[in-house]
Amino acid sequence: MLGGWDQAKELVSYTVLQVSLRDLERTVARGKRRGDDLLRALAGDLVPESATDGQQAIRADGSIIRPSSSSDPTPAQVREAVVRHVRTGPYGLVNFRWNSEAAVSLERLWREMRARGVELVVFTPPYHPAAWEALRRDPRHRAALDSTAVFLARLAAQVGARFLDTSDPAVIPCGEAEFYDMQHATPPCLERLWQRLSP
Repeated sequence: MLGGWDQAKELVSYTVLQVSLRDLERTVARGKRRGDDLLRALAGDLVPESATDGQQAIRADGSIIRPSSSSDPTPAQVREAVVRHVRTGPYGLVNFRWNSEAAVSLERLWREMRARGVELVVFTPPYHPAAWEALRRDPRHRAALDSTAVFLARLAAQVGARFLDTSDPAVIPCGEAEFYDMQHATPPCLERLWQRLSP
């Protein structure tokens, strides 16, 4: 909450405030906070980023630290892993349904951001070309991808945001050699994506 109350009240939602107060009450009453059990379980695996020593790790924000390796997989090996992954059923795209509560929350968030003068740029991240091709072949996956793009495009238009569907890597464009796996692109691919998103 650096920067004073005026900034703090813009950065902390009422929900977050409520959860924080409940955690504080729990701490005072029992000396225990929500998440303490998880922290204890992971205690041996939590290290500063500088101490990952070239190993793969996950940051607190969910982003991945890629392992440094002299034997990175070839594009052909990545493609094989991607195709195998799609075949096993990717991320609940079959019988996909929108979470209406989450959709309402997303709209509320975007409208609030726009009301505060935030320029909102929305995009769907690209899939590995082999994954995109395989997903588009299956009508159930294709329907989920299409409905996502339609929903986001419509919502972006309603709130005055810019939207670009880059699920298809050819839109950027990014080739097979520019992906670590099914959905994580290399910096050169992402740089071209940012260029496409720039006004």
